[in-house]
Amino acid sequence: MAFYLSITLGSTLFALTAQIWQKYCCRIGGDLRQRDKACFAALAVLSLLPYCLTMGLRYGIGTDYFYTYVPTFTLAANGTYTLEPGYQLLMRLVLFFTDNPTWMFLLCACVIVGLTGRTVWKYSELPWVSILLFAADRHFFISMNGMRQYMGLAVVLGAFRYVREKCLWKYALVVLAASLFHTSMLIFLPLGLLMYLKIDPFIGGGLVVVLTLLNRPLTAAIRWAVSYTRFAYYYNQEGWIVESPYREKFYYLLILAVLASILYWQNKTDTGYQFLYSLELIVLYLSFNRSIVILADRLCWSLEFFHLLLIPKMIVSCKSKKMRWIVGAICVGTCALFCYFEIFQHGYHEVYPYQSIFGVAAQGAAA
Repeated sequence: MAFYLSITLGSTLFALTAQIWQKYCCRIGGDLRQRDKACFAALAVLSLLPYCLTMGLRYGIGTDYFYTYVPTFTLAANGTYTLEPGYQLLMRLVLFFTDNPTWMFLLCACVIVGLTGRTVWKYSELPWVSILLFAADRHFFISMNGMRQYMGLAVVLGAFRYVREKCLWKYALVVLAASLFHTSMLIFLPLGLLMYLKIDPFIGGGLVVVLTLLNRPLTAAIRWAVSYTRFAYYYNQEGWIVESPYREKFYYLLILAVLASILYWQNKTDTGYQFLYSLELIVLYLSFNRSIVILADRLCWSLEFFHLLLIPKMIVSCKSKKMRWIVGAICVGTCALFCYFEIFQHGYHEVYPYQSIFGVAAQGAAA
């Protein structure tokens, strides 16, 4: 755990330094502006580098490391491509130079961390908090297991620009591009309509309660509809549908949703906040109604990824500096506690402890 903590704090420290430097540059202006911008850009890149290298240089980390990614890379080296076209394109690019799968992991890490970081630095109200949340809210750890999904999410996160502009067709194009890495990203197409809806805490809270009470008939109706599609296969496979609620996740999301609801009124004219708040209500509902859809937990990961933008907005919308620190501490603390519970206590996603390719090479040389 000490290794992951040092990586997280290192990235966060670089991001905080970059923000402080940016504010300093805005004050002095003048002839130093271009040089200071270059320094800021270097610090912003350094804030992403620890995450990127840790993810890219790992060995055997993540449930799908040997189960999916190494085997599919080996198949691709032999001319057989089995996964989404976007991921296939990356494999073809790597295989043009080498048949070492480590380079594939490094490239995927650059896509995930690089595109996420780009959006965070452009659209987050507090980029250093978003950089911290990338690990504290589990996404760094999950993304080492679900690389294709998180490459798609990194692309979708960039569509937040078009949410703020209320441009649905550009938003849809970005989502379609993201689906080339993982088809589950198509769920964000209908969710794009949320940018035109205003769901306040009274309406949203009421919908969550009513739909929870209707869990059984809704589940039956959805299963009936899915039975006529190719996805009916998943209902007969163990692990794809989970009947029991995830109470720990519900409590963690409930705290964030309550704070987001309290701060809603300061942001009710902000289209971006409206969209993010609606996603938070959906993921809160799913956390206690996992039986209603296939792979509800994976869907939750996708929606929770937008915490990187929502939580900074919540913090900044507080009127006093003291309240900003209190809300920030509650949000980051809640995410970090749940991360510890899920990743380090229960060992989900098999990312702990960490082992790198250099450590494996050293062990081989010693033997």
